[in-house]
Formats: sequence, C-alpha cells, structure tokens
Amino acid sequence: QHALQVFVELPDGLDLVVPEPSTISVYVDETDTVSLPVSEKLENLELVLPYELGDVRFEYDSVNVTGPKNKLSQLAYAQVTVNMNDKKSSFTSKCSVDLVDIAGKKADMAYLIPSVNEMNVTVPIYLTKEVPVETIFKHGFLNADNATVTVTPATLTVKGDASQFSDSNSVIEPIVIDEKLISESIYNLVVRAESKADVIIDISTATALDGLFA
Repeated sequence: QHALQVFVELPDGLDLVVPEPSTISVYVDETDTVSLPVSEKLENLELVLPYELGDVRFEYDSVNVTGPKNKLSQLAYAQVTVNMNDKKSSFTSKCSVDLVDIAGKKADMAYLIPSVNEMNVTVPIYLTKEVPVETIFKHGFLNADNATVTVTPATLTVKGDASQFSDSNSVIEPIVIDEKLISESIYNLVVRAESKADVIIDISTATALDGLFA
C-alpha cells in the first residue's frame, strides 16, 4: 500500500486553496491463482430417523480464484449454501458459490475473480425401512393351498432413496421358486435376495412330490 500526494493542475485564472483529499492510497500486489476446496452449508436441516443424509456431491470439486496474492492468502474454502427445508428425498439444486476466509466469514470479493459463481449440488437423502420378502412359484403347480413357504428372515432392512419406497415400486423383487427343482415334501433352499442378503426358504407341501413334475 502506497500513500501518494495529490497534485492538481488548474487552468489559468484559478488558484488552489486545498486539495481534498490531499493523498490517495494505491494498493500494489502480484496477481495469482489458488484452488479452493468446496464445502456445503445446509440450512433448515431437520432430518430425523428413519431419514439419513448421504455425502453431498458437487458439480466441481474445487474453485479457482484469481486476484492479489495478499487477498488470496486469506481465503480458506468455497462454500455453497443449500436450503434443506421440507426435503425428504434426494435432490439436485443450483447454488451460488461464496468464498470464505480463514476467520470463517464471507470474503470481500473486491479484486477476486472465481472460476464459477454457481454450481449444481446433489444431496442424497436415504430412507431405511423393513421390507417383506415375497416369493412366487414359477409354474403355478404349488400355491397357498398345497404348500407352505417360510422365509427367514421374513423382512430385510433396506436403505435407499425415499422415492424407491413408493407403493408403485417394488423395492425387492419377489423370489421366484422353480417347483421342478423340488424333490421332497419338505424342501430347503438358500437364495441371494436383490438386496445382496442371504435368505433361507423352507417349503413344505401336503404330499410327496416325486414324479409330480415328470
């Protein structure tokens, strides 16, 4: 910073009484560019169980800022502010980008030029729910009248976006049982459910099945 005296050139016939101001300050610095990490600020966050917040994802992992070295040295990170009011499922929102200094306050943007002023931010919101495990017979030879199916566990704990749990969507596809593979009236099999969990299925029928599907 330099304080320079003010000199005034007047046309003929005018006299200078006093210059106001008599000095001006001139700031001189080198221009540089720094890369700042991006962080989120979530406003109106009121999520409670069984809802759970996932890792926020940014359109850009960093923001480049060009300006005087002295001002750049005071910067800590770039921040996007996300309004979480009434949010109960994952969403993407375009948010403005603010620069935050090492004191945790919004930086004075004078002489600072960020590479982006806004970006898309994706906020995952998960719902954890107990989902029943359903079974169906492939050929229809067995049904509720002539067979009893016991599934262990009867439900699976599934976590996903809240929209996946709507009534119109099947979270876990029914397990298809091929009766032609059953050779005994009491039959046991272990399958891998869509949720990657092992499910034990016990099937008991009213009569022996030998030769039934020949």
